[in-house]
Amino acid sequence: MQTVDRMHRMLDHGSEDEAAQPQCFEPPKHRGQPSPITTVDGSGRTRYPASMRVVGLVMGLAIGSLVAGCGGDDGETLSPTTVVATTDMMSSTTATAATASSGADLDTETTGSGSNAPRVRLQTTIGDLVFEIYETDAPITAGNFLTYVDDGLLTGATFYRTVTLDNQGPREVPIEVIQGGLGVVRTLPPIPHETTEQTGILHLDGTISMARAEVGTATSEFFVCIGDQPALDFGGERNPDGQGFAAFGRLVEGDDVAFQIQQQPANGQSLEPPIAITSVTRE
Repeated sequence: MQTVDRMHRMLDHGSEDEAAQPQCFEPPKHRGQPSPITTVDGSGRTRYPASMRVVGLVMGLAIGSLVAGCGGDDGETLSPTTVVATTDMMSSTTATAATASSGADLDTETTGSGSNAPRVRLQTTIGDLVFEIYETDAPITAGNFLTYVDDGLLTGATFYRTVTLDNQGPREVPIEVIQGGLGVVRTLPPIPHETTEQTGILHLDGTISMARAEVGTATSEFFVCIGDQPALDFGGERNPDGQGFAAFGRLVEGDDVAFQIQQQPANGQSLEPPIAITSVTRE
């Protein structure tokens, strides 16, 4: 019990005793409920779903072609659309018109997605979770996680913590996450901290990120956001040092499983029993 309590405190604050566990923010959107037609991102811009953006892109191409064909001096050629990932600081996937017309999903909620991003499958006793891992954007953090995966070092890992709006103290900035890993076992050395300001990978719904105590102490513990959690980004209020947590990928399959894990029986924030991670492999 002391080990679990210590890991919980580590994510919540930023001291060695309190910072190893992640913290999630707003109430999770119920998996299965339709999303609104538009959303507003952190910069205040309105975001449209991928289907609407694809239609807009195709219409724009058609209009651009007509204008160019008319020979007008002011006509512009529509260049390939760049899918901007949540903020201007993030590099993003460039989708050509051919990609759009093929029906590919252009809704990139966090940077680094694409056919070259490795995927990791976590099999649990409840169901599977599949994550895209963003090596290009977060090379240190993603590389550390993939080393644990490739070397089989996550054997015996569990999801052992759930943070909901109902099990946090009134003094805390509220978040919602599930946390997993090896507990206090440290197989590899701690890694340098890559902030969301550096990587552009924000703590949105389904983001996977590293739990830590002080800056530069992350090892094997990770968490998954249930709903958007801006308080966990660089400059966020959950951790007093303002450095946030190091995100390195996102959930692409199994969001319903993540939500089920969060809702499992718990004593405080400790899942009882923990949810076993039975296998961790690359796709």
